[in-house]
Formats: sequence, C-alpha cells, structure tokens
Amino acid sequence: MGLTVPGFRSPPRLPGADRTIRRTGGQPVVAVRLRGRPFGDVVADVIEGVVVSNAIPQGRAMRTRRQLLQAVEGLLQAAA
Repeated sequence: MGLTVPGFRSPPRLPGADRTIRRTGGQPVVAVRLRGRPFGDVVADVIEGVVVSNAIPQGRAMRTRRQLLQAVEGLLQAAA
C-alpha cells in the first residue's frame, strides 16, 4: 500500500490514554493500550495509528482503514 510502518509499543506513556503517537527522530511510534480492552478496539487503534502517522488525507483515509482492516481479517481467517 506504500505506507510507512510506524513502530509500535504498549502501553502508552500517557496515563489513561488508549493510543498515543509520537515521532522520534522523524520516525512515528504508536503506543496502544492492550489490557482490559476489546480486541476490535485495539485493532482500530493500531489502524488509526498507521493512518495518522502516514498523514493520509481525509479523502483516502477511509479506504485505507478498510483495506487495513480487511488485511487483519484475512490474517485472522488464515490462522483459524
């Protein structure tokens, strides 16, 4: 898809945050809280982190979110 893959970590350093994004040396790092959250919410935050860190324009963002979600669903089906 031509996207830059950000780094990921967990949990976010900011207390109470479900997702944060920061740039270290120009590289985006997405932090997502995993514990105590529904799997779908975590996946949505990871996808949103990719969209935001790539500064995808609003017109293309929804399509990109859909494509990323389909990729995750495909991986889950293949693993089942």
